[in-house]
Amino acid sequence: MNNEEKKIIGYDPQTGQPIYEEQSTQPEILQPVAEEPKKKSNTGLIIGIVIGIVVFIGICIVGVMFLFGSALVGGKTGGKTVITDEEKTYYGESFELTYNYPWSERTGILTNGEEQKYLSYNNNEIVLFPLGSSDLDKTTTADFSTSTGKFKLYNEFREYWGRTNNISNGTGTFHTLVDEIYYASMDYTNGKKRGKLYMIVSEENNAFLTFSTEISIDKNKADEEVLKLFKKINISTIYDDELAGYLDTMSNWNTYQSARSGSLGTKKTIDGGWRILANSEEYWTFKNGEFYYYKSVNDLNDNYYQGTYKVYTGKTGAAKVGIEASKIDNIVAKNKGIKETDIYTLILTPKKIISGGVDKSSTNLGTNDWQHVWILVDHGKEGIEGQFLDVKSQDTSYYVKIKD
Repeated sequence: MNNEEKKIIGYDPQTGQPIYEEQSTQPEILQPVAEEPKKKSNTGLIIGIVIGIVVFIGICIVGVMFLFGSALVGGKTGGKTVITDEEKTYYGESFELTYNYPWSERTGILTNGEEQKYLSYNNNEIVLFPLGSSDLDKTTTADFSTSTGKFKLYNEFREYWGRTNNISNGTGTFHTLVDEIYYASMDYTNGKKRGKLYMIVSEENNAFLTFSTEISIDKNKADEEVLKLFKKINISTIYDDELAGYLDTMSNWNTYQSARSGSLGTKKTIDGGWRILANSEEYWTFKNGEFYYYKSVNDLNDNYYQGTYKVYTGKTGAAKVGIEASKIDNIVAKNKGIKETDIYTLILTPKKIISGGVDKSSTNLGTNDWQHVWILVDHGKEGIEGQFLDVKSQDTSYYVKIKD
């Protein structure tokens, strides 16, 4: 679907360009395979952390995302609202929010082409937009456990957000939201737009989250509804190099549920067929030391690599590709249900490449082996997930097993 066929739901305040609601569910069309497959990196993937990638959203990114957030909600998204009391879950970066009617989950497209999900209350009377997440101890030098530290963090962000918005009112510091989770908020206006900026902190998880709302109803009513939602928040640990070993099993796994429908594999081994959880159809198969990597799971006769592989597990395999044994120990120690034997290291030797019906092995194959790590996660009846790392490029992605 081209942009002319999509609904405009807002405009970027800096460029004036339209932002479109995502309506198409068709997979991305890939170019014929012509070199070693490249995977898009995804913020928060555990296997990136195995080799020490720092992944968090800092203060500067929060500001940029806020500008996009204001533009995103500039118009109605259209479509019919189905009234139901069913409780659903919004999956964000390192947090989950349970919600039901009149809240609904919607998707927009930023001007850079990326999708962004957000929550809408009663057809955009309130729009709740996640801005960013980071490690608490990397966000501020203050001791948040003290009253002075809470006050300092609040004022740091009040000053920062005040550079691009008119800030007024506010909680003045952080207050208890529920259990050991704290929140702070302040009103903002930006042109004709108005709403609140929220900060949520979990010391236990070393997590700092930021959100914004844009509202068209009474601000006290809006704040009441948003805080009701936040009181049901579930926060997980932010991933960084010092916290190596925490699995992110919710992001693509939930976003691309349609890719894991139908028949699924049941054996928690690398042998079998693995479909990517993304807007594409990439597919791997491993059996008896032979692998295939396909452009599309729906066409196994063209656009693929074929070759051989050697497989190792746990610390033995990690050592063969330069990953420290302590990283494997961390994953096993900090993730219930993950054993050392669930961590596979594959060294692959491509032998053939077929692209566009033509054998291009003599010119496009390359001479280097590929080094990959797969961490297998059992989601019970929902299936088996494979979290993938290309050790050399540090690119990562998610897969679901669809064939044993």
